[in-house]
Amino acid sequence: MKHFLLKSALVAAMAVSITACGGLEQIFAIKDQQITSVKSQAPLEQRYTAFGSFTPFSAKFDANNDKLGYFTVYYPQTGGNFPLIVMANGSGTKSSSYEAVFRHLASYGFVVIGSQEESSWTG
Repeated sequence: MKHFLLKSALVAAMAVSITACGGLEQIFAIKDQQITSVKSQAPLEQRYTAFGSFTPFSAKFDANNDKLGYFTVYYPQTGGNFPLIVMANGSGTKSSSYEAVFRHLASYGFVVIGSQEESSWTG
């Protein structure tokens, strides 16, 4: 009985930890204000902490894969050919934590693709 209670407590603690990690991911997600509120006297930093001249849009696409979840593509509103950035995160953090960064890059004329994949760091 003692071992059963110990195992039950351990399983419950693990479940709470896993649930808390999802909340922490949102707490530590980068926000637009964190990018645009950087104060610097350097002209280059002053220029690029502000949003660019393109209006960023995004669209979600089902990845048809349980591990990948979905892809989100951030892109400039105007059509045209733009350089592509693919988020291949090796830390196990979903790309949705970087939405502000992706929007910022799209405002400068980049197309950015990220997935909700969390296991690339496992090798």
